[in-house]
Amino acid sequence: MSFLALIIAVTLLQVWGIPDASRHDNWFNYWTGKVLGSGLGGWPAFALLLAVPVAGAILVLDALQPFLFGLFWIVAAAALLLYSFGRSDFATLIERYRAYCVSGDFEAAWLYLKNELPGLDESEDVPDARALHQRVTGELVYEGYQRWFGVIFYFLLLGPAAALAYRLLQMASRGNFAAQASVCLTVADWLPARALALTFSLAGDFVGSREALAKAAPGSGMSASDLLQAVSSSAVGDSNAMAADGENTLGAAAAEDTKELAGLFVRSSACWLVVVSLLELLL
Repeated sequence: MSFLALIIAVTLLQVWGIPDASRHDNWFNYWTGKVLGSGLGGWPAFALLLAVPVAGAILVLDALQPFLFGLFWIVAAAALLLYSFGRSDFATLIERYRAYCVSGDFEAAWLYLKNELPGLDESEDVPDARALHQRVTGELVYEGYQRWFGVIFYFLLLGPAAALAYRLLQMASRGNFAAQASVCLTVADWLPARALALTFSLAGDFVGSREALAKAAPGSGMSASDLLQAVSSSAVGDSNAMAADGENTLGAAAAEDTKELAGLFVRSSACWLVVVSLLELLL
């Protein structure tokens, strides 16, 4: 049933997208305010913030499972997974950034993306073009990862409520509970980030990315964002922009790097779709 719910959610995502999903997050903002006003603080408040909606999702799914041979459960699980996907339009972010690179307008690219990518500091001045490209691609890789892969990973591993929990962690990391959410995300991202990094290597330049992939070993201490950036850059040969001379040449090289990065995500998505389909058939 989980596989069918996954197919339904991914199909709806591709057909309709979720451009207005963020407006449906008002309930979480309201619930965060209630938790903050409860008198609790720190980790107890953070646990309450996540536990109530996740427990509610589990109870609803369990109640729906017996009806119509699980059909209601499948619909509810697909809806929950669709809600749990990331809020940004990743394809649009990639295309807009590529357009800025082609025109060589890195300042405009920075002004646009620092309002779209939470990892970029809105108060930070525009870095030089090469540093900007490196920063932006790193944030784009993590944005692409947390938008779909982390969610699907926990959906398949632990169920729809786990996918919701992952999305709530990402949402909480941008608010009053950022410190607690960051600690939890470090743990939650460890395994799926390494799984996607391995996929990047297999779907791209495996030989060129072996060294970067080796840093994913246990105890390396690399963050999910740094690891994914390092492996994806090596997997697509992302050195053109660093070696280019002249702003116009740099812009064209950065645009090509970004195009290759988008292609890597597409190939990696296809790889995991095949893997999940085979597992569903064999198990």
